[in-house]
Amino acid sequence: MNTHEMAVLIQLNHRNVVKLVGCCLETEIPIQVYEFVLSNGLLSERIRIHKSISGREILPWESRLRIASEIADAVTYIHTAAARPIIHRDIASHNIILDERFVPRLFAFELSLWIPLGETSVQTDCVRGTKGAMAPETWRTAIYTEKADVYDFGIILLEILAGMSYCEMLRTLDDIERRLDEMNSSSNSDNCNLQSTTLSVESRYGERVIQINLPEDYAISDEEGRRLILMANLFLEGRREQQTACLELSFRCTKDNPEERPMMEEVAKELRRIRKFKIANEVEHDKGDTSHV
Repeated sequence: MNTHEMAVLIQLNHRNVVKLVGCCLETEIPIQVYEFVLSNGLLSERIRIHKSISGREILPWESRLRIASEIADAVTYIHTAAARPIIHRDIASHNIILDERFVPRLFAFELSLWIPLGETSVQTDCVRGTKGAMAPETWRTAIYTEKADVYDFGIILLEILAGMSYCEMLRTLDDIERRLDEMNSSSNSDNCNLQSTTLSVESRYGERVIQINLPEDYAISDEEGRRLILMANLFLEGRREQQTACLELSFRCTKDNPEERPMMEEVAKELRRIRKFKIANEVEHDKGDTSHV
């Protein structure tokens, strides 16, 4: 990151981006100084549905959907505000702070890259970001595009929907795969009398038991496993149609092939549309009540 690029970052001005006020470029990774934000904690601390790590109040569905929509607006802004798209490279729930009004604010631009004029990607010497939650193409090639940030955002949306961290989700998926292997071994044995098509998986810390309906052949892909975990956790509270629409959007954002992922502008637009579901449904409900008067 050079002086010009840092100057551009300092000029960024968006309600969902923490304002950068200064920096030191003499270190290997630039040290950045941000405006003071009166905080309600990091999103990673408040994302759980069943229990807040910090012991604070659990965020209701409407707040979580609004936060997801505003994060999408922030990422869209950094991709489009400057003459060249800025790639954040580490959009994660621990890099989003909630202010005193629970407005999400994106920060931690230390790893940010600029896409050169006339190009659609940038090659780097090494891979940086949150381990385990990065776009697969960046691991293979160390090439970054705007779609890498889209993937990162999709992971955040998955976390918001599941009420658990992505690492916990992966551990749960590993447990599911292990249990499926055990069930397959049992079904192939001579003395097999396996009747159950439901798998009970205890999530981290024993806080919750997830009941998952299994396919007949007890075989699932990683994406199918994530879908099963999410579907088991959805609808605990909040609006089913909104959550289902967000679920499908999260899977589009985390496609292995970056060309199959939407641009952030499309993601932000879709989330604004999903937020309007409630208004539309309430209008229809009111009409229905009036018709019976």
